[in-house]
Parts: sequence; structure tokens; C-alpha cells
Amino acid sequence: MRVSTIFAALALIPLPLKATDISGQVFIVTRGAETIKLALVPIAAYKKEDVLAAVKAVDVEFTKAREKTVNFVQAIHEAYKEADTARQQLSNEAKYQEANRISALASDLMRLEFSARRRSGFLNGSDIYFKQLQRDHRVVATAKTDAEGKFTMKIPDDGEFALVASAHREVPDNIELYFWIVPAKQHTDLTNENLTSATGDSLLHVTGKDKSSDPSVTEATLQADLNKIKTAHADVFAAIANPPVHI
Repeated sequence: MRVSTIFAALALIPLPLKATDISGQVFIVTRGAETIKLALVPIAAYKKEDVLAAVKAVDVEFTKAREKTVNFVQAIHEAYKEADTARQQLSNEAKYQEANRISALASDLMRLEFSARRRSGFLNGSDIYFKQLQRDHRVVATAKTDAEGKFTMKIPDDGEFALVASAHREVPDNIELYFWIVPAKQHTDLTNENLTSATGDSLLHVTGKDKSSDPSVTEATLQADLNKIKTAHADVFAAIANPPVHI
């Protein structure tokens, strides 16, 4: 085989990319100053530009839905306050039967408000961004934390990357949720300080409460619940000034 042929063949073989070692630890510091190391947490590296693209796509797609939900929450809250004020006034006037009917309406409006806030938590929370990122973009590298919450991975030298992870921890009467999307550095710890809900070094800052997020609550389910309330309390619902009609 001629030398020129050998070089031509070698040129077709892809050279291994240079890689950078990334290490870090995943832990949470409690209010009592106890450090909780989180084991078996999956961590994925994405291109930073892909992360920013996913964040922008979510913000563009859900802007109107977020605004509608905020307005709906406010309208339901105002209706609840008006109903509760009417209930108190009727009770003071010893009109207990009417007060009970208004009280039932107020209770249903309060439950509807909680449902709407759960939808707002989803629309403004972390999970919606994570799903978009995982659906539309490719993972560059992965790792999983050990028993001490530590991890290592290799990412390409070329370009900027982000570490993406989520975890949960059971505490008495509650489950705490943690989400991270942070710039990848040679040593990167994932802690309270750079959660998506914190103000630290994160590529995503959310305003929604992840723990109360509920993707099963939709615009359609909220409208259906409102319609049920209007039907069930038709005689007193109309008495509310500017009652909410739709989401």
C-alpha cells in the first residue's frame, strides 16, 4: 500500500476530542446547619447554548398562559374575599341559612384558588424547563453521585456547558424538591445556593413553587371547576360583584 493511501485512510478516522474532568458534590444545608449529602443523583451535561435556547422557548410558549393564570388567581381570590365578607355580615345579622350558603361558595372558591396556584406553580416552576430541555436537546455527558454526594464526569474542552440535575428528599410530612441548571466549571457543587429557586449562580431562576406544582391542573380543568361552582351556587354566585366567568 502506498504511503499516500495510508495517510488518506487515517484522515477518515475521527480523532478523540479533548475532554475536561469535572467534579463536584451535591448537598443541602438545612436550617439547623446540618449538611445532607444527596446520593444517586443523576447529573447531565448539556451545551450551554442548548440550555439557554430551551429556557427561551419555554418563556415564549407559556407567556400568555402564565398571564391568564395570574389574572384568574386574582379574580378568584377577590371573589372569595367578597363571599367571605358577605358570610360574616349575614352571620352578624343572624341570617344563618343564607350565611351557610355563602360559606359553601367561599369554600369552593378557596379550593379553586389553590388549584389555580398549583397550575401557576407548574407554569413558573423548574420542571417545565427540564422537560423542554430533555425533549429537544442532546445530553453531552452523564454522571451519578456516590454515597457522599460526589460525582465526576468528562466534558469536551470545546465550548461552554451546563450541569443539569434534580433530586428530592423526604422530610417529615413533606417532600423537598431540588433543581439545578448551573454553568459547568472544573469543580461545581450543587447546593442550596445555586438552586433554580435561589438567587445564586444558576442559568435559570424560577418564581413558581416547585413543591406545589401540578401539571395535571390545566386551563380546561380550572374552567370546568369554575362552571361547576357557578351551577352549584347559581342563586348566590350572581350576587358577587364582577364574578369570574372564565380563565
